[in-house]
Amino acid sequence: MRVSPDGRKLALGIRDQNFELFDFNTATGQLYNYVPLYSVYRSYGVEFSPDGHLLYGTDLDGLGVYQYNLQAGSASAIASSGLLIASTANNAGAVQVGPDGKLYVSVLYSNYLAVIDNPNIRGVGCGFRANGVNLNSASGQIGLPNYPNSQVISRTAAFTNNASCANSAVTFIGTLQPTLATATASWNFGDPASGSANTATGFTPMHVYSQAGTYQVTLAVLYPGLATPVTVTQALTVAPLPQVRLGRDTTLCGTQLQLSAGAQPAGTTYRWQDGSTSATYLAKASGRYRVAVTSAAGCTRTDSVRVTLNAAPTPRLPADTTSCTASVLLRPGTQPAGSTYRWQDGSASATYLAQSSGTYSVTVTTAQGCTSTVTSRVQLGQAPAVSLGADTLVCPNAVWTLRTNPQPVGTLFRWQDGSTAPTYVAHGPGQYSVQVRTSATGCLVTATRAAAAASCPVAIPNIITPNGDPQNEFFTLQGLTPTDWHLSIFDRWGRQVYDQVRYDNRWNATGQAAGIYYYLLNNASTGERYQGWVEVMRGS
Repeated sequence: MRVSPDGRKLALGIRDQNFELFDFNTATGQLYNYVPLYSVYRSYGVEFSPDGHLLYGTDLDGLGVYQYNLQAGSASAIASSGLLIASTANNAGAVQVGPDGKLYVSVLYSNYLAVIDNPNIRGVGCGFRANGVNLNSASGQIGLPNYPNSQVISRTAAFTNNASCANSAVTFIGTLQPTLATATASWNFGDPASGSANTATGFTPMHVYSQAGTYQVTLAVLYPGLATPVTVTQALTVAPLPQVRLGRDTTLCGTQLQLSAGAQPAGTTYRWQDGSTSATYLAKASGRYRVAVTSAAGCTRTDSVRVTLNAAPTPRLPADTTSCTASVLLRPGTQPAGSTYRWQDGSASATYLAQSSGTYSVTVTTAQGCTSTVTSRVQLGQAPAVSLGADTLVCPNAVWTLRTNPQPVGTLFRWQDGSTAPTYVAHGPGQYSVQVRTSATGCLVTATRAAAAASCPVAIPNIITPNGDPQNEFFTLQGLTPTDWHLSIFDRWGRQVYDQVRYDNRWNATGQAAGIYYYLLNNASTGERYQGWVEVMRGS
């Protein structure tokens, strides 16, 4: 016969009959709610699990250990819940709970006591071991030594909790080992300033600590038959919440504002409204911004701020400039509706006519009060009179010089090819131009002159005298642009003695004897062709 750990049930193992289960009235001693369990030929040992949820019994001749689920519900459900969790090598005898909460089973003539390691687990997971305790060459019989029917089991209480932060709910989870369904729990959170909230009941209470600090938390567990509760006291450190300050709602002139949650200790993490995790955030549009700051202890505080960004005006005046006019109209460009203007002299028009050299500025103010100022220096000057002369006609191979009308000393020139001499040597027809300044900051004037191709006769020499005097020294083409022509020279035996794809008027029969030579001129662009002979005559 065994009594359950809470004293509310009684179980019997009756030889040649059923295992039987009753509820037990602790006040009157009356048995009721009879439940007949599995009938075996020789039922023998019987014992409750430490938590009182399961019942174990042995079949002496059937060599088996059975388990019943006392939480199955109705009497019939409990009766049909029997499971064979193990078979023994010989007669299975007494079952008894030990001080360690395990169940021990005697097996006839065995040199070991069988052990159920986890008797609170349903099914074979309870961990039956046939060779549990070595009897050192002795052998067991059917029974076990008599102990008080209600074995005193040492139970311990413990609890855990989640991250503890000031002004946040801390959840506690209390436990009793071995577990017992009828156990009750009460708490003291060590926080008398919280008044009646300083105490609670149940195994999973919550408590909010308003201040950071270290608190002594006590869990007390009672169950039937226990005069003094099982207690455990642990120190709980409540971490402070981060100090987060984004500042007051802000209105400013500009396109962005960098937000910061303030200096935080190492290990702090951040999460802004868009999921970004930097310590700062660049707000680029009007709206409400929010950051959650989490300390290394896991405590989180959130702050938010509304940011209103008003576009600043963007006035623009020309860069410092020199104008060769009597006046310059200054315009700051298109500005937001409702903007006002204030120039350096106090005038308020949207434009300003500068009529003398000097520094000019304008301040633009938007309807929202945003301002911006720009400045420009204007130099008004007299443009020089520059001319290259009237357009003209020149032969295709003409070399001629262009110059401007007289200019003051120190005048600067820049021709169309980048050269900077006062004069320019032109080759043949073309469009020629020069930029003229009377000083480095003076007014810039451009003059141009067009030279069209004149109809000049073509003259190809039939004699050259390369003797070192200036006369007839080279085979010079007249009326043609030499570089447009491919020149080939042959001696009287047809051997080529000279060839130049873009002729430069520089052939003088160097290295050749006096005599008759034959030339061939080809223009690849026009297809034109000239051929003939030329005599080379050298002086004595």
